[in-house]
Amino acid sequence: MNLRIIPLPDRTEELIRALRLQMGRTQVQPGCIHCQINQDADQPNVVNYQEHWKSWGDIERHISSERFAWILELMELSSNTPDLQFRDVHETRGIEYVRRIRKVKNN
Repeated sequence: MNLRIIPLPDRTEELIRALRLQMGRTQVQPGCIHCQINQDADQPNVVNYQEHWKSWGDIERHISSERFAWILELMELSSNTPDLQFRDVHETRGIEYVRRIRKVKNN
């Protein structure tokens, strides 16, 4: 999972703190391989958050969780449309994938 958020400059540190908390909660979940947060060197208010999972099933369980609902809330801190992608070597999925998984969970 790759998430790129551009918060308002005065919200960048708040976003990074929240993502670090999210990262700590996520890394202990079954199937999570690794999480990381990076800031763009040329544009320090651009925040990139990545999660690496063992399988699509693991990421789908994560998307259905309350932890992921928090990620969706953090995306609201973006000053423009955040870029959310799920990739493997064969395909890339976006926010419509999240909508489908969360809709199935809520039905």
